[in-house]
This record gives sequence, C-alpha cells and structure tokens, in this order.
Amino acid sequence: MSDDMANRKSRSRGEARRRAMIEAAWQVLQEKGCEAATLNDIIALSGGSRATLYEAFGGKDGLLEAAVAERCSAFGASMQLVFDERSDPRCVLETLAYAFLTKVFAPESVRTLGIFCAEGGRFPHMIETFLHHGPRQLAASLAAYLEDAAKAGKLEVEDPELAADLFLSMLQGQWVLRVLAQCSPTPTSEALRKRAKVAVSIFLDGLGSGKAG
Repeated sequence: MSDDMANRKSRSRGEARRRAMIEAAWQVLQEKGCEAATLNDIIALSGGSRATLYEAFGGKDGLLEAAVAERCSAFGASMQLVFDERSDPRCVLETLAYAFLTKVFAPESVRTLGIFCAEGGRFPHMIETFLHHGPRQLAASLAAYLEDAAKAGKLEVEDPELAADLFLSMLQGQWVLRVLAQCSPTPTSEALRKRAKVAVSIFLDGLGSGKAG
C-alpha cells in the first residue's frame, strides 16, 4: 500500500470518527441539554475515545458547538435552493416562509430552543454559534435575495437587511413563545402554510412594490 493511499484511508477513518462524535453529541444534547451532557455519554454512543474527542474538538463544549453549527448550516444550505431569481418573489418568499416555519416548529427545533432558553446564560458560546450559523446566516441570505430582486426591478426594498429581519420575525411572532411555554399545541402543516401566505402578503403590501403579484 502506498503512503498516499494509507494517508487517504487514515483521513477517511478520522472523518468517520468525527462524524460519529458529532451525531452522538447532537443526540445527547437533545436528550439531556448542554449542562447534563457528558463526554462519557457521547463516547459511549459514538464508540470513539476521549483522546480522539479532545484532539478533534478540544472538549465537550467544542464538540457540542460543532454539532449545533453543522445542524444550523445544513438548514441554511437547504434554504439556498429556495432563492431562485427566475421565480416570482411571492412564490420564493412563500416557499421560504413555509420551509422556515416547518423547521422552527419541528419537535427537534422546539426542544433545542427550549434548551437554549433554559441554559443559554451558562453557555453563551453555544448561543453565539447557533445565532451565527442559523438566524443570522438565513437573514443574510434573504437580504441578498431581496437586494437582487430590487436591482432586477421585481421589488422595492430600501433596506434589504432590515426587511429580511422584519420578515423572519413576523413569521414567528409570539407563536414560538406560546409553543415553548406549552400554551399552544404545535401548529399543523395547514396552519403553517396559511401563516406563510398571509405573512408574505402583508410583507409585500408593506414594501408597496405591487410588482410581486
């Protein structure tokens, strides 16, 4: 076996171990939260070793942050497929809104938000990782789309960043808080689709473009 082939196999095994640890860390985080999650839990689930974990992630916090970053980045990447400049902005925004709401109100997301609300003060770097790879990245992508749509004459948007932030905030409203507080049941798919359409209509009316009908 050549040295190059041996190195490739070693990297492949290393990546497989890393992936297993990230998946295990996310599962343990979902089950126990940030503080109660332990390295022993993660190692037992992933089949890795403490030495490998420390070498790859620096410790528990680094591993949990990597797991959060990966989940959020994966969602952001899926949203990029929505921003089709050839499609009508209303269609793009409704597709984005429904996909966003479906993700936000998925049981896994509700659990994650609950954990962050309860433990965020003790794990500020975790919250920052979530915000950077999740909400901020999506808002930046939406702002870029709105800016391009304005340049193409499809929308009238004076401040794309502000418009993107307001749109995403409007989608969630107080619904998320009510679900987290268990004051409201998880919305149905039909309710989410209706909310997406209404939110987009209000948003476009507020822009006053009249070009995305």
